[in-house]
Amino acid sequence: MYTAVRNATGKRGFVMSRSTYPSAGRYTTHWLGDNDSFWRNLHDSIIGIIEFNWFGMPFVGADMCGFFAEATEELCQRWMQLGSFYTLSRNHNGLNMKDQDPGIFGPHVSHVSKSALEIKYSLLPFLYTQFYRVNTQGGTIIRAMWHVFPKDKRTWSLDTQFMWANALLVAPVLEQGHMHKDAYLPKSRWFDYYTVSCLDFIVVKIICLHFQIEMYCILALARSVLFFSVTHSLTLAFEIRFKNIW
Repeated sequence: MYTAVRNATGKRGFVMSRSTYPSAGRYTTHWLGDNDSFWRNLHDSIIGIIEFNWFGMPFVGADMCGFFAEATEELCQRWMQLGSFYTLSRNHNGLNMKDQDPGIFGPHVSHVSKSALEIKYSLLPFLYTQFYRVNTQGGTIIRAMWHVFPKDKRTWSLDTQFMWANALLVAPVLEQGHMHKDAYLPKSRWFDYYTVSCLDFIVVKIICLHFQIEMYCILALARSVLFFSVTHSLTLAFEIRFKNIW
């Protein structure tokens, strides 16, 4: 399909497939198949996107808000937040299922979803750079914590948070009714994405982060180079706060 599109148009085509094979990541994106609108599937999607990055398919995601069954407002909102950090972000459900685009749930979910996706769009320069690196050198974009901190035994079984390359830690809320997240931070210096405040731990630490419903945990690892779109409001703040960490 990829070759046919390129031969016909002279341009790269966008191909998305559920059925893939070794080396398919060179030609196609992958989604994780027909999931359910249950909280456990929200969690399971993190495992899936990490695994397919290992399999050589960095452009991957799950059906946000679930394919079968009917998503609740809270579940869909949390899934839109997590799904914004899939490399392939797509809200998709099955025939005869209740509509689940964010607008169906009202202005609040629409606003939260828009805010989450705007974060991703602001980071597209960074994400594109990671895709170029993977394309030319191999490797992964979405990473398990142990991939970045292999000597830290506590990260070996951690599947409720993940990294974008070696730069951003994403720790989404995965449980119904929760307004907090117990996030594990390996020994390092971290910066909160929203406030740009420094979390400078000299020891590893599990922290309990409390959020408004609109927010979730995004932390930047010190010594990371992040590329933002020029319209992103936090660009200047990160430049100011990060320039002295070297």
